[in-house]
Amino acid sequence: MAAKNYRLWLRTSFNSARYFLFIEAFLDLFSHATAIVLQMMLNLQTDEDGWAMCTMEFLESKAKVDRNRQQTIIAELCDLGLLESKRFGIPARRYVRVDVEKVCQLLDKQ
Repeated sequence: MAAKNYRLWLRTSFNSARYFLFIEAFLDLFSHATAIVLQMMLNLQTDEDGWAMCTMEFLESKAKVDRNRQQTIIAELCDLGLLESKRFGIPARRYVRVDVEKVCQLLDKQ
């Protein structure tokens, strides 16, 4: 399945009764904060290449995760290969791309 199809399937699942099944599966794999951040990143509006702007302020206000914890979570997700992160622009903003195929593979192993 193409990445766009995975993303659409995940997004519609997060907006349905299956949402709690995903959160439960993520909580089995990660800490509470990491599960919430990953879920939020999967729901971000992306460009045609799958990149989405995800500022520290956004995560701090929506996920209630402070800046230090965000950096730890993003590094953990990058190390697992579930997330790519880059900064660019003036002022510099963080952009992320979730590898939805790897997320689905990880969920399939559950």
